[in-house]
Amino acid sequence: MLFLLTFLCGIVIAIYVYFTWHFDHWIKKGIPGPNPRFFFGNFPSNVTQSRNMVYDAHDIYQTYRDKFSFVGFYHMRAPGLMALRPDTVKEILIKKFRNFHDNEFADMGDKDVDRMFSRNPFMLQGDEWKEKRAEITPAFTPARIKTMFPVIEDVCQRMNNYVKTHNRDAIDVREMCAKYATDVVSSCIFGLDAESFTKDKPLIREMGIKLMNPSFSAIAYFILIEILPFMRHIIKMPFVPKEVENFFVNLMKDAIALRKKNKIERIDFLQYLLELQERKNLAEIDMVAHAVTFFLDGFETSSVAMSYALYELAKNPDVQNKLRNEIKETELKNGKISFENLLEMPYLEQVVMETLRRRSPALLLSKKCTESCKLELVDGEMKTIDEGVSIMIPIYSIHLDPLYYDSLKLSHSPPTGADVNSPGAMTIGSSVLDQFKGQYFFVGIFNMRQPQYLVTDAIIARDILINKFKNFHDNEFSEMANKEKDPIFGRNPFMLRGEEWKEKRAEITPAFTQLRIKAMYPVIEDVCERMKKYILRENKEAIECREMSAKFTTDVVSSCIFGIDAGSFAGDKAPIREMGKKIMDFSPRLMLYFILVQLIPSLRKIYKITFVEKVVEKFFVSIMKDAIDLRKKNNIDRNDYLHYLLELQERKNLSELDMVAHAITFFVDGFETSSIVLSFALYQLAKHKEAQDKLRQEIKETLEKHGEINFDVVNEMPYLEQVVAETLRLNPPGTFLSRQVTQPCELQLSENKVVTMEEGTGLLIPIYSMHRDSRYFEDPESFIPERFAPEKGGVKIYRDKGCYMPFGEGPRICLGMRFAQTQLRAAIVSVVRDFEITVDAKTPEKIVLNPKEFIPTILGGTWLRFSEIKPGIYFFLTWNYKHWEKRGVPFPEPGIFVGNVPGAVTQKHHLLYDLDKIYNQFKDKYSLVGYFNMRQPQYMVTDASVAKDVLVNKFKNFHDNEFADMTDKVRVFFLLCLVTPI
Repeated sequence: MLFLLTFLCGIVIAIYVYFTWHFDHWIKKGIPGPNPRFFFGNFPSNVTQSRNMVYDAHDIYQTYRDKFSFVGFYHMRAPGLMALRPDTVKEILIKKFRNFHDNEFADMGDKDVDRMFSRNPFMLQGDEWKEKRAEITPAFTPARIKTMFPVIEDVCQRMNNYVKTHNRDAIDVREMCAKYATDVVSSCIFGLDAESFTKDKPLIREMGIKLMNPSFSAIAYFILIEILPFMRHIIKMPFVPKEVENFFVNLMKDAIALRKKNKIERIDFLQYLLELQERKNLAEIDMVAHAVTFFLDGFETSSVAMSYALYELAKNPDVQNKLRNEIKETELKNGKISFENLLEMPYLEQVVMETLRRRSPALLLSKKCTESCKLELVDGEMKTIDEGVSIMIPIYSIHLDPLYYDSLKLSHSPPTGADVNSPGAMTIGSSVLDQFKGQYFFVGIFNMRQPQYLVTDAIIARDILINKFKNFHDNEFSEMANKEKDPIFGRNPFMLRGEEWKEKRAEITPAFTQLRIKAMYPVIEDVCERMKKYILRENKEAIECREMSAKFTTDVVSSCIFGIDAGSFAGDKAPIREMGKKIMDFSPRLMLYFILVQLIPSLRKIYKITFVEKVVEKFFVSIMKDAIDLRKKNNIDRNDYLHYLLELQERKNLSELDMVAHAITFFVDGFETSSIVLSFALYQLAKHKEAQDKLRQEIKETLEKHGEINFDVVNEMPYLEQVVAETLRLNPPGTFLSRQVTQPCELQLSENKVVTMEEGTGLLIPIYSMHRDSRYFEDPESFIPERFAPEKGGVKIYRDKGCYMPFGEGPRICLGMRFAQTQLRAAIVSVVRDFEITVDAKTPEKIVLNPKEFIPTILGGTWLRFSEIKPGIYFFLTWNYKHWEKRGVPFPEPGIFVGNVPGAVTQKHHLLYDLDKIYNQFKDKYSLVGYFNMRQPQYMVTDASVAKDVLVNKFKNFHDNEFADMTDKVRVFFLLCLVTPI
């Protein structure tokens, strides 16, 4: 018995020693950081799943952001770094891109084990990433995006129809945006209609969900490699389930076969893949990997961002009305909103920017130091960042930091169950930042038992991602994917490393030029119409905006990639959307894998996991084949992504899997992340009526000016850009960046200390936390699109600081960024122009991120209500709102119908509070201002001496009370209570 007890005690002690062995890693390096906890490191949520991991990272960020440029942390037992300052982030992502050119997970991919994810640029490293990035970049040029815009427009229309038919009750906008993104991406990638708005569970969307949701085995794998780091080199786990891999491979085969058989010429993503295949002899799996990359980017992140955008617009009716006005004006000017018009809508851009600031789909960036370099920790103190170290960039926290954004007030709410708009709840690393802010530029933390760097300074993060890219060129997860086990994700540029990443990146880069995006714009317009029909069909009830946004992005991306109509708005489950879900599904298997590789890091080299299930792989391979066959058979010439892939196939002899991988890369980027951002954008506009009204006004003015809102116009709408930028700040698609030190380098730890980063160490850039850092953003928790106004420097001023990076930064910046923003802008314009968006009671008042989803979504759904705006009524209610502008009199933005006195109409609060708000807004600037009593213009006196002048000296000019003659055209309003406190 004594022997047994001794033996058990020995085991317990051995486990404790093993898990805590590295916990002095950052102390030895002289890098500050929070104290890690046994087993959990500094990220307990990663294991407990009690809340989103982004909260843990924000705690770190808030503790140290004013002290250091970066800090160290531990993920379980693995050490990593977190960049805390925009200048550090800029140094990492741009200036030192060669030192941090790989994502943290880039070494997890294995092309044999995970054929799809291991080919994703996110998983690639070094030259392989560069090649794959270069391959796919031309597919996202403005010209190509423009050619895909009709697909987006079509899906927008479907979404509108969906909203109209479902708006009797609240709509889950997250779901709606997912439908939208699925339809868009499915069409753009595979040239097919996912039919997300007409089917309950479109297969491609289900596969996309599976792609994004990690399985239990994946979670176990991640835990394993955290516990035993060497296991990542021994065990390679497929991130893509075989079902998903097979789905996308078959989908790609079908799409290619269809395109070739019918000789379809369509300038979309699939076309680009075909061109790429011809030029570079791409394998089928490479095409599928590119397609899935696009699918993931366009489906999940886009739909999330879109749902957040709609949520923000619903929460901010003023912003919603402003955006709607801009849409109306753009339509009146141009006749319709084309691709060009969409890019010329400033307020729309502002809404999107602000949505992306507050609700960036990427909350964190995680880079790996690929070449040892030095970073400034604090006050000139340089620290060497060793090769292999992961560095996290907290995008979310930086986007919400009042230090970088104006008019932001930071509240200190409890981290658990708190409002998403309070840094304690929504950001990663807040406690770490509070502890180290102002002292260090990065700190050491533990991811379970793995030591990692955590960047606490935006400039250091930028330096890692750009200037020191060669030292951090691989993602932390890139070595987890294997092309054999996971042929789709194994080919995804995200999962590739070094030269392979470089090659794949180069392959696909031309697919995303401005001209190609412009060519795809009609696709986006078409999907926008579908979305409008969807809203009209569903708007009797609240609509789940995340789902609607996913339908939109699914339809857009499906059409642009595969040249197919996903049909997301036609039903609940469009096949391509269902497959997209499977891609994004972070299954327990994946979660276990991630935990394992954190515990045993070497496992990621030994054991490769399949990120894309076989059914998903087969689906996309099949759909790609069909799309290619259809295009070739019918001689279809369509300037879309599939067309580019076909050109690429001819040039480079791409394999079928390479084409599918490229397609899925596009699909994932355009589907999931875009839909999430869209749902957040709509949410923000719904929540902030002033912003919504302002954007609507910009749309109106843009329409008046151009007659339509096309690709060129939609990219020239300043307020629209601001809305998108702010949405991406608050809800970045990537909440953090994870890099690995691929080459030892020195980084400045603090003002007077430099640290050498060791090769192989993970590095975390907490994007989410940086986006919400008060050092960079004033009142960072608030949705304020105006912070990105052109006269204030727009987005550039924050990007230069390194504190704004919703799509990452440096050579590994998201390739589909321009396409994602284009479809996002088009969708927002389409919805805001025709619908008044409000937040439904189903949406939680205090937003909490779903801890079980990798890409941040609102727990409980984003439920918004959409009320159709009749043109005649709208014109009557707003035609007088130019009154004060014409006369050069300052005034607050009026809301539709209520003007500046909503209390007088809604009776929710006393009229005096509205008047007091106007008074306090202008009292220190002007002695007299204008405002609107519903639609009637009135003056308000804001200076006591002027009030006395009106009542005494100029009595003969103002001798009647306001109601003495109800026919007065202009009235002067004055109340003594306005010059005394309420």
